[in-house]
Amino acid sequence: MERIPFHGGRCYACGAAAVGLRDRRPEGGDLEAACRRHADPTIPTYEACIFCDAPVRAGSLVIDGEFAHKKCLKEESR
Repeated sequence: MERIPFHGGRCYACGAAAVGLRDRRPEGGDLEAACRRHADPTIPTYEACIFCDAPVRAGSLVIDGEFAHKKCLKEESR
């Protein structure tokens, strides 16, 4: 199974803090951020850089609640 990047945000259904994803494609939607109650636990997620979608580690930058690698931010700022 592929790993899906996860950036956080708010749940598509109730607006609570998101902790995972929900596949709404069968309903005509998309993969959307979801809270613990609405998330599908079978979809693996990881915290990802907002610029390159690669996994981030502890100590990465946090920009408006989303993660970024220092190197990616530096390249985007050029």
